[in-house]
Amino acid sequence: MPRYNYECEGCSAFIELVHSMSDEAKDCPECSAKNSLRKVLSIPSVKQQPKKHVGAAVKSAIEEYKQRIANERGVWEDFDFGEK
Repeated sequence: MPRYNYECEGCSAFIELVHSMSDEAKDCPECSAKNSLRKVLSIPSVKQQPKKHVGAAVKSAIEEYKQRIANERGVWEDFDFGEK
């Protein structure tokens, strides 16, 4: 679920809450003021895959490609083109 930042108009507390996009926080959990929270614009965070996983996938793809090339070379070396 997404995280949202709020500021209480009653006590000026900054609060981070986790709730669904359709829900709205209204009451301050710090001072219990009713309908006092307003959303504060924040920078979105993006989860990224660790680079080692990407590196492993690239290494695997390179090894598969090398093996395929080696297999193809073997096939073509044994192929008779009719040249004598």
